[in-house]
Amino acid sequence: MISIKTLTERLLSRDLLSPFLKNYEARESQKIMGEEVARIMEEGGISLIEGGTGVGKTLAYLIPAALFASERGARTVISTSTKSLQDQVTFKDLPLVKRLLKNQGVSLLVSPLKGRNNYLCLHRLKGAVEMGQILESVVNWAHTTSWGDLEQAPQPRLSAILGSRWEYCLGKNCPYREACFYQKAWKRAEDAHVVVVNHHLLLSHLLAEKRGLPYFERLIVDEAHRLERTALEVMGKKCSLNRVLRRAQGLSGLGLSLEGGQPFLKGLQSLERLLDHALNFLASILPQGRVPQESLPEKGKLKELLGQLSFTMEEIALKGEGLVRRLGEDAPVMGEVALASRELLSSAQVLEDWAIEEEETVKWVEKGMGDPPIVSFHLAPLDVSSSLDEALFSVVDGMVLTSATLSVGGSMEHIRRTLGIREAQEVFLPQEFSYSHQVRLVVKGSLPNPGAKGYMENIIEAISSILMEREGQTLILFTAYRLMEGAAKTLRRTFPHLSFYVQGEEGRDTLVSRFREDPMGVLVGVESFWEGIDLPGDSLKTLIMVKLPFRSPEEPLVAARSRWFQRQGKDPFWNYLLPEAVLVFRQGFGRLIRSKEDRGVVYILDSRILEKSYGRIFLASLPQVNVEME
Repeated sequence: MISIKTLTERLLSRDLLSPFLKNYEARESQKIMGEEVARIMEEGGISLIEGGTGVGKTLAYLIPAALFASERGARTVISTSTKSLQDQVTFKDLPLVKRLLKNQGVSLLVSPLKGRNNYLCLHRLKGAVEMGQILESVVNWAHTTSWGDLEQAPQPRLSAILGSRWEYCLGKNCPYREACFYQKAWKRAEDAHVVVVNHHLLLSHLLAEKRGLPYFERLIVDEAHRLERTALEVMGKKCSLNRVLRRAQGLSGLGLSLEGGQPFLKGLQSLERLLDHALNFLASILPQGRVPQESLPEKGKLKELLGQLSFTMEEIALKGEGLVRRLGEDAPVMGEVALASRELLSSAQVLEDWAIEEEETVKWVEKGMGDPPIVSFHLAPLDVSSSLDEALFSVVDGMVLTSATLSVGGSMEHIRRTLGIREAQEVFLPQEFSYSHQVRLVVKGSLPNPGAKGYMENIIEAISSILMEREGQTLILFTAYRLMEGAAKTLRRTFPHLSFYVQGEEGRDTLVSRFREDPMGVLVGVESFWEGIDLPGDSLKTLIMVKLPFRSPEEPLVAARSRWFQRQGKDPFWNYLLPEAVLVFRQGFGRLIRSKEDRGVVYILDSRILEKSYGRIFLASLPQVNVEME
């Protein structure tokens, strides 16, 4: 039998790939990665592979993974950081690999799989149509769609009312069981050699549900630098008081004038009054934003209020469950009652857990805009490494984790520690681009440090001077909404001939798409704009990074994790804040150069990168590039 490594090397050659990819050139870094992935597929183990843009990482892992899964009959899962990247791998990259393998006489079955709430539930669709909740275009789409993926539906944000949630599932009694989109997706995944998922589904399966995926033997994690962040989301808990209030009001509005329903209805009305009181009380004592548990005012009153809420929710949930048992879930509105009862029990448990003070969990309250204000209670673990080790790294026999940013200052120690990886092969792929020729890196050294008097005015003036010279095709990355919004307002007045696409004014994908088509466009963002957006060719020629992307020490999770490091005798800045900032910084830098033809200028408006001792770690984490100072 020919080894997977030999087959991979053959398939990554120019002779075999050039008919499928125009102007394809074999790359040494792609060959190295393909061989390493093939080794893991055959031998097992864990490999951490870092490779920048231009390597062709996706093909380098898909080809050996597909060969192994097809030839050995061992299912392989590919996990991506986002649903959009999941769709790209499924509908763009894997069809090419299928055609390539077919030419070699190898058949490959591929299937994407998302969380079940992403799929249209035909039973819920019927109910939504009867209640007038959806557009006619959605009904027409439902009759023609093959996948039932709600992200492709003509009406946005439908998962809440049409998603295939298990709480609503009628199982064998469902009249649409044979046409169920989720069941079809699951069946395709069970039959497939390669299943493409996203990190959230993968970790929900491993850490929570244990039923999200069919059995698999090999795993490839793309954009692996986001794995810890997703694990924190999956393992975290949240209770929105406003959501509970809307649920109670919705059920009260249904009347529930059925035999035995009055005690449940009265309970809901009592809960509504209690929630109104709670929201008014919290509005009076909470500032806007996130407040950590230990910094809350009126702790005694708040603890008493949470106890009342959780007790009332549990009591109503038990009445609702009794009502459903007596009348059956098929009775009018009983499906809604059953779902509400489960959600009330879950919310009550979150509030009970939140009220307990413990060192290994961070807890905060979040207050948003609104009347009444949006108030939610949050819990998150401080560390997910042991959970990931137990549920993932100690279970899956062969695994590849890859990203353009796994290392900090040339070391993968941080990613290994945060993910709980004890033994792994580390591979650093050679760069495919000549950054010293393609990029000018300019540090504005005369600007004041963040927090200094006149900082905002000086930053806006510096950005203005850059835009006067460079104009459009510019991406400006901030670290704070307040500064971003203030700068965008001023810059729009100063440069009326430029088009500013500012985060929050439209969806990210819409902003990026419009920016790509506009030579006089300036794209402005924070947080999520530092990574995951692709601006190839002439669409981006200037990148401005306003500030080194340290997370705010006032964020509850950051503050709590910093104290956690201190309890272990470790400096939180060097062990946590700095490595996290370096990884985000590297992602931001990577937005500019996406091909060998790209050219551009990177401006850093934070002189600390040259003045502070930690600045050298940021610079050492970048590709070789000449640094200029202005």
